Amino acid sequence: MKHLLCLILLMFSGLFFIGCGDDDSGPSSGTGVAGEEAANGDAQPGEGVAGEGVAGEGIAGEGIAEKKPVGDPEVSNFAVSLDGVDFESYISAENHKVFNEALGSMYTIECWYKPFKTDGELMVVNKEDEWEFANKGGLFQSAVAINGQPWAWADSELSNNKDKWNHAAIVWDGKNLHHFINGKKGKSHEMPGKFVKPTQSTFKIGRRERGGATHSIFDGLVDEVRISDIARYDADYDVPKTAFVPDDNTLYLLHLDEDDLDGDNIKNFGKMGPDAVLEGAVELVDAELPNTERRALAVEPASKLGTVWGRLKRSRL
Repeated sequence: MKHLLCLILLMFSGLFFIGCGDDDSGPSSGTGVAGEEAANGDAQPGEGVAGEGVAGEGIAGEGIAEKKPVGDPEVSNFAVSLDGVDFESYISAENHKVFNEALGSMYTIECWYKPFKTDGELMVVNKEDEWEFANKGGLFQSAVAINGQPWAWADSELSNNKDKWNHAAIVWDGKNLHHFINGKKGKSHEMPGKFVKPTQSTFKIGRRERGGATHSIFDGLVDEVRISDIARYDADYDVPKTAFVPDDNTLYLLHLDEDDLDGDNIKNFGKMGPDAVLEGAVELVDAELPNTERRALAVEPASKLGTVWGRLKRSRL
């Protein structure tokens, strides 16, 4: 009986040592451990340790490669940078009905911009002899030519924030022209009409051309340019907290992100119209834009009412 008990104990001991033998497959848990740390039990949960480790679905040859969390600070937003000096560097798009005829008798034109100075006329977006808005003498002002009538500056009576981001929009509802900046409604101007009469001018960001001359060069950053065929604002509003998401009324949309580039062309995410073009030495730069949500993943259907997002926009202060 005593011999039988000893035999059983020996069998269990053999199984124990087999289970504790060398295993070349590496740890399968979230922590990779190697060398003396494995023997001493010094590795801590969540730490990357030299050796063969596995993190989520990715395997790192030299320790654990942790997945980047949603909202990771390394995911950047970009904006177009204009220096206020270079007359040949700006963003353009060829003339198209998206900038006039397709707007019908109602539209919203909006973007984010950050001026580095306030004196003079600093053009933000422009379709000469059709519509434009600018930082003019420190004020947000626009000009709109309805039914092809000559245009003149319309004052919003709202100031731009120098060295800070501004969300600005003009809304024409067929009867009045309205101004909005940073969540506030400014002065409205009576402007009845039926349409925007097309011209041959090109769409521009950061400058204007008139009388054969280039002027009003913007000095600062511009981002998230959207043109819609509805009135998106009619009173004080909450400043957008996300990159603009295309909907049925989004005719033209430039996110101006690095991933949207194809050579010198930058993708238009709207329903119609051409891609824009980076002219001269204009650059897209990493920018701290306060539209704080990153771009959400979506799929572009055949109707082009959706879009494929290349990079999500991260939270920035």
